[in-house]
Amino acid sequence: MTIHEMLNSGANMQIVVSLDDLKVFAATLIEEAQRISHPQEEEEMYTPRAFAKRHGVAVSTLWRWCRAGILSPTRIGGKTYYKDSSLKVCEG
Repeated sequence: MTIHEMLNSGANMQIVVSLDDLKVFAATLIEEAQRISHPQEEEEMYTPRAFAKRHGVAVSTLWRWCRAGILSPTRIGGKTYYKDSSLKVCEG
């Protein structure tokens, strides 16, 4: 049983831990606190038409950029989208 599991069990007990175990537990707490305080934001996704309009280009230009490796589209359910990270590369 790990320290974390013991704490979550709610049992009243005394334990002796090694420094290594305490370090691992502290690192776990820090990771959890960072994840809670800085949740990963979902990237906004754009349709090809919205992406093209945002950049003032034609949709055919997007296809050309994809073939050239400048953009990498995300495909969901047979539809193509562009994430914010693609916009950053393009605006670069």
